[in-house]
Amino acid sequence: AALRGQLSWPARRFRVAGHVDNLGIAVVLKRKGHVRGTLELAGEGRIAQGGVVGTLTLRNARGFMLTSPFYRGQADLRFSGRSVELEQARAEVPGAKIAGRGHGAYGGGFHAGYGVVLTDALALRHVSPTLRVLIGLNGILPGRTIEGALDRQPGGKVELSHHVLPIGASQLVLLYRVLTGRVPSVDHQ
Repeated sequence: AALRGQLSWPARRFRVAGHVDNLGIAVVLKRKGHVRGTLELAGEGRIAQGGVVGTLTLRNARGFMLTSPFYRGQADLRFSGRSVELEQARAEVPGAKIAGRGHGAYGGGFHAGYGVVLTDALALRHVSPTLRVLIGLNGILPGRTIEGALDRQPGGKVELSHHVLPIGASQLVLLYRVLTGRVPSVDHQ
């Protein structure tokens, strides 16, 4: 890892930027993890409102998730005290593009919506069956579009839901959003 930072303790402000190589999610969450990767990051903020107020940007993320490769990952997060807004996240796995956004709070729940577009059905053989089921890639028809959600209530378990969009206008809109990098909308609860 190569990180540069600046800390102004009297103003309670900070900045960090750099490259992180071979980071495992188990290091961050202190539990058994199945995500390992490399990424570039930049963050800026201040300590306020019982937490952090600021932004974090992740770019050029690549690695493995549940033994499946992912690449071209990026995310923009905004922190406001104890809450977080995932403004946009994108990644690609062999044969599919994924985009999403969400919101949550420390000690509270989390809600994220995502969309998946199949781009190459044959390349899906490089994606683990577990990951395919998690994000809704049960079929292998190119152009298939899946819309899903990840929810966690305070103190509860993570719940995943998804559905395949019928061919039609709604599928074309989601396909356009995912391919151009515009993420699906998320209802704020």
